[in-house]
Amino acid sequence: MVSYLSIAVMAFDLLLGIALPVALALILRKKFKLGLRPFFVGCAVWIIFVMILEKILHTVVLKSPMGAVIQGNVWRYALYGGLAAGLFEETGRYIAMKTVLKKEHNDDRNAILYGAGHGGIEAFVILGIGMVNNLIYSILYNTGNISLITAPLDETQQAAFQAVLSQLAAASPATFLAGPVERITAIIFHIALSVIVWMGVTRRRAIMLPLAIFLHFMVDAVSVVLSRQGIGIALTELIIFVMVVPVAWYAYRLFKNDCRN
Repeated sequence: MVSYLSIAVMAFDLLLGIALPVALALILRKKFKLGLRPFFVGCAVWIIFVMILEKILHTVVLKSPMGAVIQGNVWRYALYGGLAAGLFEETGRYIAMKTVLKKEHNDDRNAILYGAGHGGIEAFVILGIGMVNNLIYSILYNTGNISLITAPLDETQQAAFQAVLSQLAAASPATFLAGPVERITAIIFHIALSVIVWMGVTRRRAIMLPLAIFLHFMVDAVSVVLSRQGIGIALTELIIFVMVVPVAWYAYRLFKNDCRN
């Protein structure tokens, strides 16, 4: 049985995943008095470069013979995952800022709007939509109606699904509270990286794109390694937050010292 407190926290995560990007868009629009075009461009770039292009790469690579080699070692998997995330997301960021958002270059606050869109849509998909299945499975499991899902599955699929149910039943409510913390940290990170890439594009500083790719790679790679070490979600999120803080501080100083608006 899945704890009803866990179900309540899942519902909270779902609502937060929906409310967070909406609140970000409305608050930043009111604060900066700018249009939301950069925000929605950030959303679109994340969908195209992460949900479509990066996913195609993972499908090709991880299902090939090379995929078994990569996934068989945590360090290789962290290297691959971190590099893929850094290359796709930062390249997408760079292309959008170089082309689609060219007319917005006169106001650097558009970089923050873009980052909020990039991180906001990720929060919506991972925290919002991601909790829908968990909630459905948990409610059906607790009410004895899980056969509605398991009946059409073969034995292998049923075994995999039972493993998912076991994880949900064993997870404490605190486990699901880690989601909002992770997403807030991720949004801060995405805004910081957006400022860095934006300054590279608008000031023609070629080093900024490789720097953003490297920073993204490092945070994602460390996250993968920590998740496989069994050190606990709380400590993992704390370490990632500590890594993101200096990146955010650097972006803040960069923005404050060289801001055009």
